[in-house]
Amino acid sequence: MFGQKIHYFRKLKGLTQEQLAHGICSVSHLSKIENGHETPSPHMLDHLCKRLNISPTEIDSQGDIETITQKLQEWYIFLGNRDLKEAAHRYPLLKEQIYQIQDPNLLLKFKIFTLHYQLLLRDIKSARRIVKEIEPFEKKLNSDLKYYYYLFYGFYSFLNENYFEALKLYKLAEKIRDEQFIQEPEVYYYLSLINMQLHRTFQSFKYAEMSLNIFQRDCNYIRSIDCQILLGVNMTRTHQYDQAEKYLSNALQMAEKLSNCELMSYSYHNLGYMYLSQGNYQKAIHNFLKSSECWEEEHYEKKVRTYYCLAKAYIELHDYPKAMKWIDRGVTTAKQNNLKEFVLHFKYLTFKIYPTHHIQLETLLKNELIPYFEAKKDWYNVANYAEVLAEYYSKKFKYKDSSYYYFLVNESRKKMYSEES
Repeated sequence: MFGQKIHYFRKLKGLTQEQLAHGICSVSHLSKIENGHETPSPHMLDHLCKRLNISPTEIDSQGDIETITQKLQEWYIFLGNRDLKEAAHRYPLLKEQIYQIQDPNLLLKFKIFTLHYQLLLRDIKSARRIVKEIEPFEKKLNSDLKYYYYLFYGFYSFLNENYFEALKLYKLAEKIRDEQFIQEPEVYYYLSLINMQLHRTFQSFKYAEMSLNIFQRDCNYIRSIDCQILLGVNMTRTHQYDQAEKYLSNALQMAEKLSNCELMSYSYHNLGYMYLSQGNYQKAIHNFLKSSECWEEEHYEKKVRTYYCLAKAYIELHDYPKAMKWIDRGVTTAKQNNLKEFVLHFKYLTFKIYPTHHIQLETLLKNELIPYFEAKKDWYNVANYAEVLAEYYSKKFKYKDSSYYYFLVNESRKKMYSEES
């Protein structure tokens, strides 16, 4: 424990082993202490603590670790249940108590859970700061902490749209979960979410079922709704509409009983997506409008997705004035919140309303949309937009260009399922 704490405080102060050991002991001896192979003498410990600007009691005192660990785990449960109001209430006191104890594992666990907290709040700036604080300790994390670190660093990557990096981190967390027999289903939920984002429908469905079974066993109704929504989306994508409606309607009923506005919004949105996929545009619009009424101001990305789907539905009905209303609202919200992906999506929808602007459409697809999604490794959107451009060139009898973009369609769809993308 001495060595672990000395290593923690050294990293916290930004000192190298050479800087800490200078004039006190050899670097090799300090390394052995930090790795638990040697115990420092009281005299040496005193000098190391002075250089670290801490008291020996901070190294030696265990405090009431068991009690604080229990409180930290309770806080994590509130985060897992998405009860951010209660999590926010408990956060200040928990932070004060944990920093009084100065136990490295406990402090790092608290930082990792705080990363989760800030990500749930969508405070990416604070999350980035916490990631930088944890990174120096990554190699020293025990298996339990590595599991949580990979899980929430993966969520951080997901929210920053680094989807394949997120998938890699989630798989590392899953490996540790299996090796350490960790019982919670959180990693399965995130693996379902990232695979859904990457349009890997079979994988997403598999992990959603696995997480749902555990959440239902634990009577965790909030997270069960999350999983049923994922299952509903995947059923929609495989055109199993009866099953999709069953999952999504059940999710909506449960969300209404719990008076959970956010989950009601998700349910309405994805019911709208299901009806849109079926070509039932009026029902789709009804559900998208219900969804848009529920979203809070801070849910700007979710609102933009709903605006996008509303615009698509009105375009299919040839109601172009209403489509442009939602496009304009969506572009404004996307630009205000730096959602470039949706700015580009809305640009494309505008060309569907005004199809005579062929040259501008070609330029948009060739120079903006396809390169942007290639850079993000978003192969689903690359394939979709490349297919539009290939068909455009085919109609113009530009078969060489058409052939190139059809090739890009095929390659992109292969990459959707490649672990090395």
